[in-house]
Amino acid sequence: MGSLIQNSRTTRYYGGVVVLCVAVALLYYFGVSQRGYVELEVQTDNATIFKVYWAKSAGKWSERHVGKINLYPSVSKYSFKIGDLGSIKQLRFDTSERPATVQLQSIKISQTGYDSILFQKKEDFQKLAPVAGIENSTIDENGLTVVPSTDDPQLVFNISDLNKQGKAWAELFVILSLTLIIIGIAYFAKELTTSDQYVTYFLIFVLALVFVMASISKPNRHPDEFVHIYAGEYYYDHNIPPAIGDPDISHTYSNYGVSRLHSGEIVYLFAGKFGKILENFHLSRYFSLRMFNVFLFFSLIAISISRSDFRVLLIPLLISPQIWYVFSYFNSDAFALFVVILSAYQISSDQSMLNRALLSKEISWKTILIFIVCGVLLSLLLLLKKNFYFYYVFICFYFLWRAYFRKSILNKGYFLKLLCVLAIGVSIFSGIRYVDYKINDFAKADKLLEARENLALDMYKPSTPLHKKHMYLQMKERGTTLSHFIDLDRWGEKSFRTSFGVYGYTSISAPFAYYDFVRIFGLLLLATVTVAIFYKGSVEGISLFSITLSVSLGLIIVALYHAWTVDFQAQGRYFLPIVGMLGVLLMHTRRYLFNPVFIFLLLGMYGLSVYNFVFVGLLGIEKYCFGIV
Repeated sequence: MGSLIQNSRTTRYYGGVVVLCVAVALLYYFGVSQRGYVELEVQTDNATIFKVYWAKSAGKWSERHVGKINLYPSVSKYSFKIGDLGSIKQLRFDTSERPATVQLQSIKISQTGYDSILFQKKEDFQKLAPVAGIENSTIDENGLTVVPSTDDPQLVFNISDLNKQGKAWAELFVILSLTLIIIGIAYFAKELTTSDQYVTYFLIFVLALVFVMASISKPNRHPDEFVHIYAGEYYYDHNIPPAIGDPDISHTYSNYGVSRLHSGEIVYLFAGKFGKILENFHLSRYFSLRMFNVFLFFSLIAISISRSDFRVLLIPLLISPQIWYVFSYFNSDAFALFVVILSAYQISSDQSMLNRALLSKEISWKTILIFIVCGVLLSLLLLLKKNFYFYYVFICFYFLWRAYFRKSILNKGYFLKLLCVLAIGVSIFSGIRYVDYKINDFAKADKLLEARENLALDMYKPSTPLHKKHMYLQMKERGTTLSHFIDLDRWGEKSFRTSFGVYGYTSISAPFAYYDFVRIFGLLLLATVTVAIFYKGSVEGISLFSITLSVSLGLIIVALYHAWTVDFQAQGRYFLPIVGMLGVLLMHTRRYLFNPVFIFLLLGMYGLSVYNFVFVGLLGIEKYCFGIV
């Protein structure tokens, strides 16, 4: 009887996996694969909007069938989606919505199963028929230049003139065939629900990839790495922060007139001393400081080897190569995430030294030492970047949640011990802040503003008139609406992509299909977590899920508002505090969350991440000519 029940469960499991695989394949084919992609290379003398309308019958244009993108003088390459080429008869290119002379250098429209539509040569651009709103158009070796006479210049192209290959049913067949291979992996996924050692094994492989990226990429080929390097180098021979405007650190200031040495982050002190030690091995400072972040990643793996519950906190690291990327070059985000994960373990695991000391009825020298160590960890947590303030909010709500659902901790001794840890941490933090502000005569804010005024490029100076500042600054004040900012400036899409695999100065990205697959697997994974928690988590699990979701959304909303009103820099690393929050959520929900479907989708995200890091990041990044140092 027992074997029959077991066989029935196995049959249902594999049946569910088959249905899931087929659903993913069909969703990709009909929802993603059957879309056209526009790759545009263009020059414009003024910021404007470029649109591509598509019609299923000649002249039948609709605002529901349009793809559009903002054009800027400083950017030449763009890409966006349109509809299924198989059902399109005409395309209409509206080159500008605001006064601007636009030079079309190259337009490529592609979709699997069809010949690409390419406009690059004179004879190609001659196929674009001007129909309205154009004062003058000229074609030369540089492309097609359009001078508009109205706000709606239009060029029309008939797709019916092209040779079409027909629907890509072969692609669907291949995708469905690949599901058989994935189903073969399903047994592996089922086995992983009984063990969490796979997390360590997977991350050891990631560590190798991170080390390779740190070793082969050229200096300053990663976001703002040069300013972080300069800040780390300062602490090779110094122990306290410099005064703002000190001539000896003038090279550390960015184009914004800002130096990382004045950020208040403690990471540069530790990294500088770490690099100083490696200096004995005659390594370059770039490589030595990068090794600091690689060492942090190694430390997380080392801890996970001996502590199974710590591995749970590392599961969110498997879902995105962008997380791995921050450990492969020198920046302050890797240290911040490292501290967040350590603190998340101390507050969420019943086996952590902090929770065991808080619940202990005796006070010993060992307990006091634990309080000191955890106090130091708290002080490090308070000395992180501003976006990690949302993690502090999460911790506050988490302790309220823990007090309500763990009523055994509601006693005087527990809170006195916790207060002792808080006192140690805040005291260390306050002391460091006091030294920092004393160096600048307690006028740090005024001196930072003065430094920006004196050292920033003209387009970033606070006093520069708004119309002369960089176009991505203070976009709300310039008249950009929030809907325009999200839809046409694509804040959401850019933030999503830079959260799941964009490298260099956001110039190295994966094909469209990769991000579409990430969307599919990511949404299915989120849906699986949500359903499992609401179905089995009771009020305890649902409330913690709500806290995690609310604080995460708060971080995203504030990031959106800051980009809209202050400085538009779509960077997925701003959302790293969510990794720590997810770890705490998994720690408390793993008993009913780690089901075969969850593991299967997690494996999918990990596989996509490995592909992206290897075939996009490592292959695309500019490398050293000789050696690693």
